[in-house]
Amino acid sequence: EQRCCIPLEEINLEDLPIVGGKTASLGEMIQELKPLNVSVPDGFGVSSAAYDTVLDRCQLRERINLLLQDLDVTDLDDLS
Repeated sequence: EQRCCIPLEEINLEDLPIVGGKTASLGEMIQELKPLNVSVPDGFGVSSAAYDTVLDRCQLRERINLLLQDLDVTDLDDLS
């Protein structure tokens, strides 16, 4: 079972599939800067498992799919 909230200091680039690119980069940056005594605020990453849990428990997948079914992803005006 995956954790839902993971402290940034425990996250690195290997966690990219679990927390996404920006969060993995933040975790990596914290790991590199803290040993250099650079002050970095604590934080946490929300895992994709947590996101999936919210979608399932709140029955949002179907609603989101209905909202997006007519979206033309090749039309920039439609995407804005």
